Amino acid sequence: MKISQAFIISVLLLSTITLTAAGNQKADIKDVSARFEKEILNCAQQKEFRDAIIKAAEYEQDLIFRYPPASFQNNFFQSEAEHMTFSSSFTDWKKIGLKELEIPEWLPMMGFNILLAQEGKVEEDRFIALTMNMGQIEQRMGLSEPGQGKMTDQELLLGGTMIANQFGAVTNQQFKTFGDHSALVMKIGSAVGGPPITMINLANGRRFYSFVLISSLRNQQDNENKLNEVVKTLKFDYKPANTAQIKAIRDKITDKNALEPRLKCIAELAAMGEYNAASEELANLRTLLSQRMQKPIIKDNTAEYPDYGVALKNPDDTKWKLSVEDMGGTKMLLLEEKWSVKNEGIAILILDTIMAYGPQAAKAFENDEQKKDLLTGGGRGSALSIGTSIESEQFSTFKGGIAYEAVVVTNMPGLKAKCIWTLRPGFMLGVLMLADTNSFQKKITEYEKIITSDALKI
Repeated sequence: MKISQAFIISVLLLSTITLTAAGNQKADIKDVSARFEKEILNCAQQKEFRDAIIKAAEYEQDLIFRYPPASFQNNFFQSEAEHMTFSSSFTDWKKIGLKELEIPEWLPMMGFNILLAQEGKVEEDRFIALTMNMGQIEQRMGLSEPGQGKMTDQELLLGGTMIANQFGAVTNQQFKTFGDHSALVMKIGSAVGGPPITMINLANGRRFYSFVLISSLRNQQDNENKLNEVVKTLKFDYKPANTAQIKAIRDKITDKNALEPRLKCIAELAAMGEYNAASEELANLRTLLSQRMQKPIIKDNTAEYPDYGVALKNPDDTKWKLSVEDMGGTKMLLLEEKWSVKNEGIAILILDTIMAYGPQAAKAFENDEQKKDLLTGGGRGSALSIGTSIESEQFSTFKGGIAYEAVVVTNMPGLKAKCIWTLRPGFMLGVLMLADTNSFQKKITEYEKIITSDALKI
């Protein structure tokens, strides 16, 4: 069964936890690097690799918050962390905070960093600039491909679609050029006769940016013209990274699998203020640590990931092929129908939230409503990444926990899918079931008997 990588990435995009700084006081960077280096190596020596990953996540958080906050003065925005600037054409609009934004509740807490939000004189008018470091998420989860320095148009479409579907239905989309930028423009019809919404999505390297306009009808054309002008002024040359020096420091790593040289590289990058580059190396470090965790086991017709307590038993090896895949922060247990022409079967996905986002992620959703927000956003995104439309969706219980489930018509000829997402301490668990459209309900009933039985233990 071929599992779409977009299915995995989409739930990551919609489940990234935006972490807040613990305080304004920052310890000396050399002391911080020395402390984390010692703690990470101690954990690794004791083979407590998940604890080492947590320390690496905390180290990264400390570094990223060392960038000065973005500024907005005289309608000019600049961010050193993003190396970006733009001029706002909404000159008579006021800057507002997150509490005043009338946007879906999941957005500010699921990984999309709100760069700027403004409110017009007419109640409905809003302008929001936001970003997501998609490349870093993929890197942490072991999904990035070597040498892939830019987002593809398909990835841009995926990211834009996932955001758009939280506001309403996309009524029109097309690629346009704004100054030096190729961008995807989306028109969105909001529900129940709400204000029209326009989104302009673009990428810089592996970072995704979206400029969202929620407009009153009376000012729609004027506001859209202003939005276009904002994007034309966008530049990514503000306090650029010292790429030559970064490369020279990275080239000192001769053993790509050793921890100590990479930690030394991270400390040097941090000391020169290249926190983004240091963060990228910390993502590589997490991957190295993950690779040292206990490997999946296939024994007695059962596949198991011991560190997560997830096991899948093959109910009939004459009919099913059982296998595992490990991509760092993403693990999969696969049960494929041997005689299927259309790649039918079941995939159990484990998305390690500690590996991807750090220990704070596990604490961010403490009640059922917060869990529902996370599961809905991630579940819809993953469903739409493999399909043209969601036929049905609902909350349910799965293995004793709250779950989101959806049925979707896929982009794969002759196949429909049912996907389920639930939460477990330290990870999200997904179930993707692919079945022939002509016998979908019969097949899904059979598949569900397997995943709800003792054949699947979580």
